[in-house]
Amino acid sequence: MSPARILWIVLLAANTWQDLKKREICLKFTAAAGGLAAVWKAAAEQASPAGLAAGLLPGVFCLGAGLLSRGQIGAGDGILLCAAGICLGFWETLQMLCLALLAASVFGTWSWLREKRGGELPFVPFLLGVYFLERMGWYL
Repeated sequence: MSPARILWIVLLAANTWQDLKKREICLKFTAAAGGLAAVWKAAAEQASPAGLAAGLLPGVFCLGAGLLSRGQIGAGDGILLCAAGICLGFWETLQMLCLALLAASVFGTWSWLREKRGGELPFVPFLLGVYFLERMGWYL
């Protein structure tokens, strides 16, 4: 397992705890980890700048969606997905994002039907769950 993937697992686990506890992620830690992963990928794995930039696209999409929704989607989720794109690459991050959105939608709908009220859902735990299911070869 590459150091970038190990960094991603640590980053995801720490931010899941923070998201569940306070409904926010640690932006400084996430940005620093993303920068460290970019340096590692460029130096040790010879990743191209275009490949690293492409990995940022799912996160940039979420940041844009957050602006359009006036903060309904947290900026921290977009920054975390930018770090994921650097650590994992574009396609793996996009797949993880789509599956996490599906899982969060199903859970949110079930929760809404059950409790008859809306609420905020932390998104990072869904990313963690989907990532580990993917790594084990299981899909939702």
